[in-house]
Parts: sequence; C-alpha cells; structure tokens
Amino acid sequence: MTDKLKPSKGGLFSQPVKKDPKEYDSKGNVKYPGKLGTPKDRSISIKEAVDVDLEMMNELIELYEIDPSNPNRWFLLSYQLANQHVPGFRYKKFARKGGAPIKWKTVTRQELVDDVFIVMGLFPHYTAKDACKWLSNINFYEQNPPNLYNQYQNAKKDPKVKLRD
Repeated sequence: MTDKLKPSKGGLFSQPVKKDPKEYDSKGNVKYPGKLGTPKDRSISIKEAVDVDLEMMNELIELYEIDPSNPNRWFLLSYQLANQHVPGFRYKKFARKGGAPIKWKTVTRQELVDDVFIVMGLFPHYTAKDACKWLSNINFYEQNPPNLYNQYQNAKKDPKVKLRD
C-alpha cells in the first residue's frame, strides 16, 4: 500500500477540490491524460490490473487536486466524478427565449451572495470568483461565470444586501 492511501486528520471539504479537468473531446467527454485516457492491455494479469487500477485512482485524486492524506479523499473523488458525469447532480439548463436581460432585484442579489457564501464554506480554498464559476457550471444560475461574478460584485455594492463574514 502506498503512502497516498494512509488517512490523516482533516475536514470533509478542507482541501482544494478541482471542478473538472481542462480538456474535452468533440462529444463533450473528458479527455483524461496518460494512463487515465488509455484502456488497459488485455495481456496483463488480474493482480497487475488491480495494481494499475489503484495507481490510476491515485492519479485521479491528483488530477482533481484532492489532498491524498485526507481521510475523505474517496468521497471527494466520487463527488467530483458524479458532478462531472451524472446528470442528476446538475441542474437543468435555463431555456431562455430571448428578450430583455434578467433584472437583478435585491432579493435575487441577496440569494446570490448567500449561495456564494455557502459554496465558499463547502470549498474553503474557493474565492468568490471560483464559487460563481461553480454555481454557473452546475446550472444553478443562468449567467455564465464572468457575468455571474459581475452580478456578485454588484450585489456586494447594494446597501440592502447583507454580506456575511
């Protein structure tokens, strides 16, 4: 067993977690690097295949930037993979029919600030910009990440919006 598999102290979301790998193929599937993107050769034994699988699991943990010493690393990995590959973990996309842009009211701005705060609580290393990107990527808000972050910045300037520490 490698050192990467030994548990250590730490909270569930106490280390960086990467949303997704950067590269996708033409069908929108993730293009994994190295061994992760290449099927195993049939000529290896079952024992060798298990060793290779364990090695690749550790590569996945590294790819998603999960702390290998976190005792919850397997949950965090499964959570990230589910967010990436299982439609039920995402929100339905908004079906806009054109027209004027959405008007952001104080209530909506307050909800955005609260949601950003919650995401930053789940992922302590996330900045507000990262949290807006995450909320946009799971289709929680209709705006693309830069527009959502701009709305967050505008919400912070609104005197009626209560900011959290």
